[in-house]
This record gives sequence, C-alpha cells and structure tokens, in this order.
Amino acid sequence: MNKKGFTLVELLAVIIIIGIISGIAIGGTSIYMNKTREKAYEAMELTLFNGAQNYIIDNPPTNNISVSSEDIDTIKILHNGMIYIIRNGQMYILRDGVMYNAIGQIAE
Repeated sequence: MNKKGFTLVELLAVIIIIGIISGIAIGGTSIYMNKTREKAYEAMELTLFNGAQNYIIDNPPTNNISVSSEDIDTIKILHNGMIYIIRNGQMYILRDGVMYNAIGQIAE
C-alpha cells in the first residue's frame, strides 16, 4: 500500500509543538515589553519634571518669589494647566504666572 500525506495524529503533534514554542516566545517577550514600557514612563516623567522645573525657573512667578532648582522637591502638571509644586516641604500651585499657597492665598 502506497501512503501519501500525513496522518491526523502527526498533524496534531506538529500543531501542539508549534503552539508550545509560540507560547514560550510570547510569554518571554511580554516581560521585556513591560520592562521597556516602565523605563519609557520613567523617562517621560523625568522629562516632564525637568521641563516644568525649567519653565518655572525661566518664567518666575509675578509675585516675586524666588525659585531655584534646589528648592523644588516635586512638580506635577495638572490637567487644567496649573503646575503643582512642593518647594521646601510646602505645597504651592502656579497658575497664570502667580504662585499660590495650599489654602489659595498668593504666596509671599
């Protein structure tokens, strides 16, 4: 008898082996993709911090508060364009060129 082609068992075995190999490959790459994504977020956060810090130093508040890079502990850019700053342990908000303290009064 002349056999041509593959049996169903042989085809299933090949499909299972390919599935196992691709599962290992996809699982391994997802770990590296997550690490890369985390590093990208850290780089973006640092870039935003440096940019906001430079903006504040180059465009000081109009109420004559001196701001230097050593003073600033934390900077967050809020969705409405205000900049949230922690400076020497105190919270400030920079809005429209004026720096306000935590209770909304113009900082002195």
